[in-house]
Amino acid sequence: MAERPITVKPLVALLTVLAVAGCGAASEGGETTTTAGDSPTTTLAAPSTTLDDMTEPEMPEVVDQAIADLAELLQIDAEAISVELHENVTWRDGSLGCPVEGRSYTQALVDGHRTVLVAEGERYHFHGASGSNASLCENPQAPASGSGDA
Repeated sequence: MAERPITVKPLVALLTVLAVAGCGAASEGGETTTTAGDSPTTTLAAPSTTLDDMTEPEMPEVVDQAIADLAELLQIDAEAISVELHENVTWRDGSLGCPVEGRSYTQALVDGHRTVLVAEGERYHFHGASGSNASLCENPQAPASGSGDA
């Protein structure tokens, strides 16, 4: 009697499906229970994040620093300052969108960020490079990329 060869593909597919199904219940953070004669049932835990937690996004540290700097400059409470815009941008050169007449800058694109704050009815622009705090920009220029105008 000739032996029938075993094909590996169906066996691998079955084991993969079982492994993925088993991982799915564990990764949901729920609890799986089984009673005699029934299929396994997964009870999922309620989410820990509430709507109130999501309504006010956390501001990056560079924004907090810009607010503190502007509050000190204007001698006002930081609570009187609002954030109009904060975004990651690519600056056209080393001036970070704040060129000063008579200074030379590297002529290369620079990853950075810009923040526009509003205090006492005025807009204040803060520009910086990635990984560093921003500085108040007296003559803001548009970045090479990013949304909105300077």
